[in-house]
Amino acid sequence: MYKYIKKWSNFIMNETLKTNYIDFVIKNVSSELNLSHIKNDMHKDNNRIELTLYNFYKLHNINIVLNYIDSLMIDRNGWFPSKYILYNLKNMKNELIYDDKYLKNNYKNIEKVIITYEPKYDIIEPNIPDKLYHLSIQEYKDNTLKYGLFPKSKNKQTKHLDRIFVCKYVDDCYLLIPRMLNNYTYTISKNKLNKINYKWIIYEIDTKDLNINLYKDPNYIDKGYYIIDNIKPEKIKIYDIEK
Repeated sequence: MYKYIKKWSNFIMNETLKTNYIDFVIKNVSSELNLSHIKNDMHKDNNRIELTLYNFYKLHNINIVLNYIDSLMIDRNGWFPSKYILYNLKNMKNELIYDDKYLKNNYKNIEKVIITYEPKYDIIEPNIPDKLYHLSIQEYKDNTLKYGLFPKSKNKQTKHLDRIFVCKYVDDCYLLIPRMLNNYTYTISKNKLNKINYKWIIYEIDTKDLNINLYKDPNYIDKGYYIIDNIKPEKIKIYDIEK
C-alpha cells in the first residue's frame, strides 16, 4: 500500500484530515496559545479564521512557534493558512500569500501578523449547472486541451489545498480577468526571463455525468467556486479567447 503514497504527510492531509468546527477551533486554539505565552486574538470572518499574533518580533524561537501553530491549526483541526497581513515596526502594512519561510527570515522586522486560515474544503454548493467556466491564460492552452484540467495551487491570491477555480456564469469569469492579468504580470516583473503568454482564455466545462462536488470560494463570495477533481479533456472546450 505504502508504495503508492509518494509522501505520507500528503496522504494524511488529503485523505484523512477533517476540518473541525470554526467556533471550536477559535475557542481552543486561542486558549492554548495564550497558555503558551503567545499573545494572540482569533475571530471568524464568514467561513475563515483570522489569527492575529502580536509582538511577533519578540517570539523566542520563530521556527518552533510557527511549527507549533501549524500543528494546532492544520494537524489537529484541519485549517490551512492562505494569506497574511504584515505590519512592520513602523506600522507599514503588506498583504501577501502565506509563506512561512518569509516569516521566519523576516520576523525581527514584524510587529504584528494577521494570518487567514481556510477550511480543508468550503461549503458545498448543492446546485451544479450543466456548464461551468474556467479562466486561465493561453500559455497552458495546448496542455489543457490535450490532458484536461488538474487541481493546482500556484498563481493564486492565497495558498491552500489544490483546486480548480470555476464560475457558474461566464460573466463572472470576465470580471476576474483584470485581477488574473495583474497577478501574472507581477510574477513576470519579478523575473524578466519568465516569458509566458498571459493572454486570457475561458474554458467551458460540461458537467453532465461528472461526479464532482462544487465548493464555494470564500474569496469571491456568491460568484466564485472551485472543484477538486480532475476534468478530462473531452469535457472541456474553449468558450472565448483573447485575440
